Amino acid sequence: METNSRHPLRNPRKSRLAAALCLVAISLLAATCTPGGAFDSDFKTIDAEGWTKSSPLVFLQPDSIRGVDAYDIAVSVRHDNYYPYRNLLLIVDYVAGGKIVEHDTVNVELCDEYGDWGGSGLGKLFQKQMLIKERVPVGRYDKIVVWHNMRVSKVTNVTDVGLTYIKSK
Repeated sequence: METNSRHPLRNPRKSRLAAALCLVAISLLAATCTPGGAFDSDFKTIDAEGWTKSSPLVFLQPDSIRGVDAYDIAVSVRHDNYYPYRNLLLIVDYVAGGKIVEHDTVNVELCDEYGDWGGSGLGKLFQKQMLIKERVPVGRYDKIVVWHNMRVSKVTNVTDVGLTYIKSK
């Protein structure tokens, strides 16, 4: 098979990375242009082989929250078009002083009953954001730990999971 040098075969991993970077840039631009919007975000990239139940995502509280009285926390899930489920179940542990002080189960609905992906998307990548905590006083938590709680041991086709900190109104 002959390839045209002007149209080399595309590397799906590079295309996925480029689309993810574009989605990050658009998300950050949208957040910074919104009055009272997000003032800090932290995303963790999920291994291309999948996210195992034994691999928690640890989010340290950013220094930028120190300048406000209270903040809200939203979780964001980025996935590709091949994610096999309608939702992503998460366990969220809020840690202070080395102990879990709060524990939540979060159900992030990624698509509707017709199979249409919710949230925002670019190409084959989608991002769904969901508010999980409101009016958190500054200093309440040291870190937040997120685990997936799906019935399978490894979740595939999730590219990133992140927390966004928003100044409370």
